[in-house]
Amino acid sequence: MGSPSAISGNVMSAPSLSSFMSASLPNDASPQLKTAYDAIALASHAALLATGFRLVGLGEEHRLDVSADSVQPHILPSEWNSHAGSYAFRYKHSQSSMEYLLKVNRMGNKAVVMGMGMGDDKTHTFDVKISEFISEGNLPASPARDAGNNEEVLLERLGAIFITVGRLSDFGSLFRLNIIQKLIPSLQKDGYQETPSGQASSAQTNEPRQPRRPRGEERPDFDPFGDGPVPRPHPLADPLAQPRRPLPEPMPGFDDDFEMQRPFRGGMPGGGGFPRIGDRDLYPQGVGPNDGMRGGVGPGLGGMGGGGMHPTFDDPLFAGQGQRGGGYDPIGPGNRGGHPRGAGMGGRPPNPFGGFGGNDFI
Repeated sequence: MGSPSAISGNVMSAPSLSSFMSASLPNDASPQLKTAYDAIALASHAALLATGFRLVGLGEEHRLDVSADSVQPHILPSEWNSHAGSYAFRYKHSQSSMEYLLKVNRMGNKAVVMGMGMGDDKTHTFDVKISEFISEGNLPASPARDAGNNEEVLLERLGAIFITVGRLSDFGSLFRLNIIQKLIPSLQKDGYQETPSGQASSAQTNEPRQPRRPRGEERPDFDPFGDGPVPRPHPLADPLAQPRRPLPEPMPGFDDDFEMQRPFRGGMPGGGGFPRIGDRDLYPQGVGPNDGMRGGVGPGLGGMGGGGMHPTFDDPLFAGQGQRGGGYDPIGPGNRGGHPRGAGMGGRPPNPFGGFGGNDFI
């Protein structure tokens, strides 16, 4: 197999990543990859090697004896995957004076990838769902030992672990967007190209883009003569409009054993057991439902009068007048001239305020 550093083209492609993965695996390990999280951690490590990072230790304290000018990737120590589901690597880069820490941790059915520049204290992270990238049925495996020096077989074996070769490339793109471009912006490397920020924001979610919203005359609510869309209130506030949906059926009737729905027995006509004193004052003259000033003195328009500032003869105030009996003397005191107080007009009670007739108020 050729040297990984000699591979031309896109350094984040599946063939490039697979060569760095194979060169990093210990030959004496059996199996070389035990779990799906081993595969994600190894691919993350290969992505950093492909962009010029060099491994200097495992974790924050561990140190490896490597030369600063080494161009070949260092084979991983045998204990790199001794803690299943938790991996840590530390790197240096020729374009920066900082050291960089990479961690891959298991969280449920996801692998969380985290990167940080030591001294910068800014953490960059993304996560992948294992079932979307790894075919766990092809693990454990030893892809580098099985492929030997055949690069095509190696790519086929790693592609089977990552479901397809395309999914390995997809993982490399996600790693570049979320880790490498954040750790070293504008990194210079042959075969490496950063994704523009506009495309990075949409690809970062790993979800399909939303369809474009039509503009101008393509929109159904476009108003060419206005400054904005045509206002279309919803629902339409029209009191005369028919309801959009039929109203529910009324509540079914029931047996009124306790006569709760029966009108009040006794009392005064019009409902209620007491006179509605003053209810006519709630309406202007000539407007109320039982107005005394409309149609002459007498009962209102249905029901009994309700008393007010202008009482009528059907008001409870005059109840019992006009029924004096046969011994009443129309010539007695208090009835000098005018209309006899003992006789009303049309059988009505007499006017209590004077004597110009039953319909006059003075």
